[in-house]
Amino acid sequence: MGPLLIASALFCTGLILLVKGADWLVKGGAGLAVKWGIPSGIVGFTIIAFGTSLPEFFVTTNAVLIGKDDIGLGNVVGSNIFNIAFILALCALVKPGPILTPETRPILWKELALTILATVLYITLTLRGILDIYSSVLFLGGFAVILLYICKKGIVSPEEGLQSHGNLDYLHTILGLAGVIGGSSLFLSGAIDLATIFLIPPYIIGLSIVAAGTSIPELVTSLVAILRGYGGVSAGNILGSNYFNLLFILGVGSLIHPVTVPEQTTNLVLLAVTLCMIPMFILKKNWMLRAWALLVFSGYIMYLFMMYV
Repeated sequence: MGPLLIASALFCTGLILLVKGADWLVKGGAGLAVKWGIPSGIVGFTIIAFGTSLPEFFVTTNAVLIGKDDIGLGNVVGSNIFNIAFILALCALVKPGPILTPETRPILWKELALTILATVLYITLTLRGILDIYSSVLFLGGFAVILLYICKKGIVSPEEGLQSHGNLDYLHTILGLAGVIGGSSLFLSGAIDLATIFLIPPYIIGLSIVAAGTSIPELVTSLVAILRGYGGVSAGNILGSNYFNLLFILGVGSLIHPVTVPEQTTNLVLLAVTLCMIPMFILKKNWMLRAWALLVFSGYIMYLFMMYV
């Protein structure tokens, strides 16, 4: 079996285990939380809302542990760009319509503000060229403040339909944890091998195919939500995932050991630009939204093309 085939098999197998493991871990964790009497709103905000970012968390943490900081950092930045320029744009193309409703308006504007603040903090800290223990304290401290703010201000809404499934929850949790840990290792090994075979810088691999792969849960969740008419849920899922990626995942990563920031600063600018696009997705309607989404989607495809040529 050739190196390319082995690398592709590792990459695909790891991705399947990663995504399925995250799904099981969310189901099992949510069931156990309900069994232990944790309020449904807190369960919905933490385990379920951030559950879609579990692949990013395990892949980035694993990358940092084995000294592949560039892939880990590229994964976080690339996932946030992918979430907006690909997933949100695709959702708008599939079913354009108003995202803001009287019910979702206050929540989404607060989520947007939190995402912008997290991004500004990230860009500011990366200008130093390294994310160290001090960066970790700021990232995790910021995330803790957000958790407290959301719980106190009531941004969290109760998650409907949550229930415990007894011992099955323990099984789902154990299998899910094994899946995301083992899957992230295989997925990362495959990505590193592919980068070596095609002579692609690891940071670029992290920004592109690794980021797209770990963002599959967000893609599926957002598309299902938009097709069912819950545009606000789709946008909220993306925004919540983005500040979780920046604050919690990078906070843990830089706590393990200092993470060197690659010299490519274009992606920081692009990350800031994608944030500026969010209000336009929220404010535009129908054909205007679809036209704007097509422009953003095309821009992202062009961005990927230019990255590899």
